[in-house]
Amino acid sequence: TTRSALRLIEQGSEPFDAGRLARAATPHGSAGNGAVMRCIPVALRYHGNVEKLIRASTQQAAITHADERCTWGAAAVNLAARELLHGNRYFVEEVLHRLADRAPRALLEAIRRVPWEEEGALPITVAREAGYVVHCVEIAFWCAVHRPSLEDALISLAEAGGDTDTNAAVAGALLGARDGETAIPPRWRDQLVNGAGIAELAERLARAGL
Repeated sequence: TTRSALRLIEQGSEPFDAGRLARAATPHGSAGNGAVMRCIPVALRYHGNVEKLIRASTQQAAITHADERCTWGAAAVNLAARELLHGNRYFVEEVLHRLADRAPRALLEAIRRVPWEEEGALPITVAREAGYVVHCVEIAFWCAVHRPSLEDALISLAEAGGDTDTNAAVAGALLGARDGETAIPPRWRDQLVNGAGIAELAERLARAGL
């Protein structure tokens, strides 16, 4: 829906109208994971204010992914990142508490499974559902709960197949929030294009949220 929404905006539609129209044009609705893939800067900026974080998370998602599973999926990921940034390893319970009676049931049920879910049950390669936002959130939460390191998590996700780029992006964001920049192997950081600029921007966003 991202391409459709951006085309509508280019043609003069208001951003939130574009998101709704793009979703309506999809026969069975669309719950892709593009909005959760890009949502983490919101957590950095608003980690000091939960309600602003939730509002900005859902709004940034709705411009291209108006389905409630997408908007609340972005809120769930950013709430998890906030808790991990603040040192709370029991973030799953806090996210469920914050989103109870607000987020779609499918999303809440997926998050609720995470603490006890076996790795083999993760929905990494599900036929016809690659890119489904609920699966992406579940996988990222699972990695942040169970994986010992960011490197281990990202290598495992890359090897597992499925929607590897988004699964690794979202899981990596949560593990980065959990373990900090030093969790990223230097050999990876050194190859980033404009890595120093990205790090500086992240610092500025985080400081603005204090």
